[in-house]
Amino acid sequence: MALHTFEAWCDEFGLSVNHDKTGIIAITKRRKLSGFFEPRLFVTTKHRSLSVKYLGVILDSRLAWKEHVDVKVREALNSTSACMRACEVTWGLRSRVFNWLFVTIIRLQVKFASLVWWSGCQTASSKRKVSTIQRLACLGIAGAIRTTPTNVVGSLICLLH
Repeated sequence: MALHTFEAWCDEFGLSVNHDKTGIIAITKRRKLSGFFEPRLFVTTKHRSLSVKYLGVILDSRLAWKEHVDVKVREALNSTSACMRACEVTWGLRSRVFNWLFVTIIRLQVKFASLVWWSGCQTASSKRKVSTIQRLACLGIAGAIRTTPTNVVGSLICLLH
């Protein structure tokens, strides 16, 4: 019934729906959904997905946030690695520019919509993944060698969690 109302509203205002960007997800802890049928939207049957992306946040059917955390960590590690490649002792970005880039861009990239998915970061594996970003940034900003403890470098450059 709601989909028919939505279709009528779209027709009334001349709007269309991109079927590639439209997904259905059932958020539940159950393994099997009894009585679930695949709805039709504009004569296209929509299949249930295990995860969907909505406003930059990846939602999965159990709201475990593992996939979202993995994607955010991968993006931040790529950005941090790119900044580290641009920083060298004798040429390239200075450490304070790298610090600025990390604090203003990379950290905010990870924190985007964290109010929603913060519970997914409370597992030990997620904390370990997120701390690798911090460690890599601390080593890059300080110009320290890889065996330097993270807490020491973080406190030296005043870049703590």
